[in-house]
Amino acid sequence: MTLYKTKRPSERLSARRIRNGQVLRIARGGYSLHINIYRFKRAGLRLLKRSLIIAGTLLLFKIGQAAAYTERGYKAYGGEMLILLLPLIAYVIKQNIKDTAEAYRTARDDGGSED
Repeated sequence: MTLYKTKRPSERLSARRIRNGQVLRIARGGYSLHINIYRFKRAGLRLLKRSLIIAGTLLLFKIGQAAAYTERGYKAYGGEMLILLLPLIAYVIKQNIKDTAEAYRTARDDGGSED
């Protein structure tokens, strides 16, 4: 986001897209704010993805909790608590795979021979 001073101090509130639609310009009272939409779109998609993961995890936990209650007959917490750790475990595995692949590519590009 960048704030600019315009040539028209009496400008009323206006909003439009400029630079091939990638920048949103909001102007009022001699100032205009330019917002890069693409940057916010990527951040919004990341936030949406993480929100869906958390919502899915909580839903799985509630299902597991209900199944455990019907089996036990009383309310307690057991193995269904591990469902809450699934996003963390998946993230660690994903990072491990990325690091291993990067190390493999580096070793392959270096030739892999020690002669």
